[in-house]
Amino acid sequence: MNIVWAFVGFGISVVVSFIAILVLYNICIGLRRYLGKSSDSWERRNMGLFDKFKKEEKVTVEFPITMKATAEGELVAMKDIPDPVFSQGMVGPCVGIEPSKGTVAAPCDGKISTLSDTLHAFGMEVPGGVQLLVHIGIDTVNMKGEGFKAFVKAGDTVKAGQPVVEVDLDKVREAGHPTVIMTIVQNAGEFKNVSFKEQGQVAFSDDLITIEN
Repeated sequence: MNIVWAFVGFGISVVVSFIAILVLYNICIGLRRYLGKSSDSWERRNMGLFDKFKKEEKVTVEFPITMKATAEGELVAMKDIPDPVFSQGMVGPCVGIEPSKGTVAAPCDGKISTLSDTLHAFGMEVPGGVQLLVHIGIDTVNMKGEGFKAFVKAGDTVKAGQPVVEVDLDKVREAGHPTVIMTIVQNAGEFKNVSFKEQGQVAFSDDLITIEN
């Protein structure tokens, strides 16, 4: 009888020991997965998590918001732009500038979402959800980048007034293309009102577009 109880006790101790080892093993694996191989990896994992939260934070924007002039020169009303694609608002309401200089700047803070291979146009994503397109000249895509120089690339963050593209206006004219620069609000229908300054001379610091929500 004592031998039986001895075997029972031995069996129970083996089972308990196995369970304890299994629990400790899972705890160690869990800690390893959580902490990583070192405190450095733990910091990297957590900093990555915090960075993800930062990226997902929504930027609060107060309306109305304004966009500055993309170039210096004389304003051209949308209806007077010498291309029906722009004058009829086919790609969105816009305003033109007949430039006196070749520097084309960002009209506001934001991100360069696209930059054409021929450098004659770029898109911007702006806080508040505004999608802008800046188009330099008419039919200048045919110049295949000749006479254009970019200071940024797609994905770059820019500030209002920061140079984005430099265009040789003389080369554009020699190629037989109008030099007017259009700033287009591509998703204007998502906002209560989009208005443009349409007359007079403008500098980079002048308001060009006002958007209400």
